[in-house]
Amino acid sequence: MVGGCRRIPCAIWMDNSGISGMTRKMYINVAPCFTRIAIVEDDQLAEVYVEGKARHRLLGNVYLGRVTNVLAGIQAAFVDIGMKRDAFLYIDDIIYPEAEETVPFLNDDDLHDESTDRDLELGGIPTANEETKKRSIHDVIQPGQKVLVQITREPMEMKGARVTTHITIPGRYLVLMASSNHIGVSKRIESDEERSRLRQILEDVRPADSGLIVRTAAEGVSQQEFLNDVTYLSNIWQKIQSDSKKTTPPELVYHDLDAIPQVMRDLFDESVESVLIDSEDEFLACREFVNEFAPRLIDRIRHYSGVNPLFIRYNLEKDFSIAVDRRVELPSGGYLVFDDTEAMTVIDVNTGRFAGKCNLEETVFKTNLEAADVIARQVRIRDIGGIIVIDFIDMELPENSHAVVQRLRSAFEADRSKVNISDFSPMGLVEITRKRIKRSLSRTYLQNCPCCQGRGKILHPQTVAAQAIDDLLYARPPDLATGIRLTVHPTVKPYIELCNDRINQHFSALGIQVKISEEDLLQRDQYRMTWL
Repeated sequence: MVGGCRRIPCAIWMDNSGISGMTRKMYINVAPCFTRIAIVEDDQLAEVYVEGKARHRLLGNVYLGRVTNVLAGIQAAFVDIGMKRDAFLYIDDIIYPEAEETVPFLNDDDLHDESTDRDLELGGIPTANEETKKRSIHDVIQPGQKVLVQITREPMEMKGARVTTHITIPGRYLVLMASSNHIGVSKRIESDEERSRLRQILEDVRPADSGLIVRTAAEGVSQQEFLNDVTYLSNIWQKIQSDSKKTTPPELVYHDLDAIPQVMRDLFDESVESVLIDSEDEFLACREFVNEFAPRLIDRIRHYSGVNPLFIRYNLEKDFSIAVDRRVELPSGGYLVFDDTEAMTVIDVNTGRFAGKCNLEETVFKTNLEAADVIARQVRIRDIGGIIVIDFIDMELPENSHAVVQRLRSAFEADRSKVNISDFSPMGLVEITRKRIKRSLSRTYLQNCPCCQGRGKILHPQTVAAQAIDDLLYARPPDLATGIRLTVHPTVKPYIELCNDRINQHFSALGIQVKISEEDLLQRDQYRMTWL
């Protein structure tokens, strides 16, 4: 049997904010190589989260770093935090006396800082104050200096991580801002009465020399629950400070929760109907974790023990694969083409085999409306950031063009990232800017093809290994079988070997020997299983 990897994991991290009137479910697949979490909204895949053994999420991590270079020309410094490339630290992200009122980075995109009456954007550059503009970065930070920083944007292919010295720590209901005195309430909490109540609680529970922001999940929460959150977050901050004084840079001093508890903390609320987990150990750990802050919801978490893999059982594998395909089909027969460049993503809309029933304008208009819905969904799943340019099919009627843009804006309302959508340009293009904080799905889980010198993409060896191991563990031995051989490309074998213990434990119970072999003639994204 020869197979290519069907599943494409991806990593996305967003803030909690239930979408009103929307049915939401979670599916959690725990595999030897990675954990995958799918968020389904109204029976459609909306977001995906993945944490692998070889790749861990970096956003929000706190490091003790050392400044390696300071460049006055761009008002920025480079900081060694122990990664391949030094991190980038902009002057507005540095704490110093004249910059105390600068709004810090937050891990929430739905927050509103009422004390300064401006929105706080996820991973954004704080608005520079007048003092900041007057100062040179050489007056603020020096080469060789130790500095405690937090990652606000993960490293890209050719760029190091973006960091800030404004440390923020998210909890279930609150975000602690370690270097600010600001207090604020999520802008998604709309009731003036509730906002006033929450602000009064913040005044009562706020630690000295720290700021607090109320998250969306905190609506209706009691003061005691806030106090519990404050105690938890304050203890984390004190430990970060203590650990940073005991170590030498570069060193990781704080890592946020692992994938499953983090998603449950940030996304699990009344809007989630059910959570299915295919690992009994993670199921029990998840219930124990949720019982600490939402015991009323614990019965919604269930263990999946079906014969078929969880994501195949609930038809999620196909959506994962589509999420990295260059071509995406539309319901009517039209299709989209996604092309990534270093600076932007370009999406082309085509009618394909859709011929319509009346006239060309109606056919084009219907195709563009369908494309608007699918584009918004795919951008969320793929976690595409930066500049996105859409080449819709040309329309003659201005009212149709206006309707397509309005449909696009409506479709993006469920997106938790900051999104700006322009009207049609004179060239008939629509430009979208979406907050970029990490690598997109395709850049994370695809790599340049060595056979075509980077002109195309192939699956990452870890992705191929994950699929091969999954197929291996679910394989049903025929009668009289005493062994099984898995043959992979040499680049894939090291990732298979990471899970040798799990594989051997599984097959030893069946009395079957496993042999892992490599073959240069195999395509890099193919593997072969043979019963012996």
